[in-house]
Amino acid sequence: MTLKEEHNKVARTAAMIIGEGGQEVLKHGNEKELREVEDKLGTWLRISEKASDAEIKAKIKIFRESVGLPVERKEEKQNRITLEEIRKWIASVSGQFHIRDLYSWMPELSSKPPERRQISTCLGRLVKEGLLERDGRYGIYRKVDSELERMDFLNVDSKPVNLWLPFETDETESSLNDLVEIYPSNIIVIAGEKGVGKTTIAMNIAWANRNTWDISYFNSEMGKHELRKRVNMFSGTDPYEWAEKISFYPKNENFHDVLFIGPGKLNIIDYIEATGDDFPYVARWISNIHTKLLNTETICILCLQKPPGRDEAYGGTQTRNKPRLYLSVSKGKMLILDAKNWRGSENPQRRECNFKIIGGSKLLQVSPWNKTDKWSL
Repeated sequence: MTLKEEHNKVARTAAMIIGEGGQEVLKHGNEKELREVEDKLGTWLRISEKASDAEIKAKIKIFRESVGLPVERKEEKQNRITLEEIRKWIASVSGQFHIRDLYSWMPELSSKPPERRQISTCLGRLVKEGLLERDGRYGIYRKVDSELERMDFLNVDSKPVNLWLPFETDETESSLNDLVEIYPSNIIVIAGEKGVGKTTIAMNIAWANRNTWDISYFNSEMGKHELRKRVNMFSGTDPYEWAEKISFYPKNENFHDVLFIGPGKLNIIDYIEATGDDFPYVARWISNIHTKLLNTETICILCLQKPPGRDEAYGGTQTRNKPRLYLSVSKGKMLILDAKNWRGSENPQRRECNFKIIGGSKLLQVSPWNKTDKWSL
């Protein structure tokens, strides 16, 4: 059957449904009248002809063409999920996302199961194209990043950065700065048991570096009243200078979204909070931060919580992959668990010192950095 014959057949069916004067309506009716005929045609096809949704859609399209109506209604355009729309959205995201993120982005287009299946089908096509990769868990996808930039290591300064780290007192033979080197884009981890002084250590680092670094301090626990109390514990310091030199922000997740990036930027995260269900993801969160810092000359100090009696933070050995310096803190002790860059000829890994916190703020090292044997009793 030719297209013209199909048009005539559908038009005759429509005229029959209308009854007397049907041909006149089809020739001279306004859009409202023609839309009413269209709706009646769809109902008749569904009930009398037992037509499927696809068959009805095809017949309606022919009817619209035969009477000069637009092939697509305005509301249908609004409710159509296209591969290109999803492709544009994916261009605006980075890393991983869940299919629910797409539902949230287009709630009016994903409220029904058929619409959600259409979104899933589109994502499947993008996986075949190589734009996306399935994570292995239901609904989680990763945007494939195939762009590479060759590293120009000849035109950079290979000197370590000037960053004060605890401890530095007249009573000890060497400080942490004498043992390790920190370079631009490095991550430093302070993994500590609950209540051993992670925040005190982090705030000491912030205060000591306030004049040489642009410091952003992300705080996941303290409200502003408690923060003021902690600042007041640092005797001999000015609260107004804290507020001027150090920017404090409340934040407890997705830190890689808000890091301040650039030369001279020091981000202190106190701390990444993880529950039992989150432990497998801690290493990935650190990796997200590492990706954000790479080649930016930004430094990030990251506080993590660790279980008593263990050197590594919740999340285990994989939390050690990206940091260039990994400090493990228990009550009164600090252990250099990893040091990727060190001063001198000897790696200070597994060196440990004892320290005290005086007055809730002052750090006092009370023993040298002695080498420890992991397997000794």
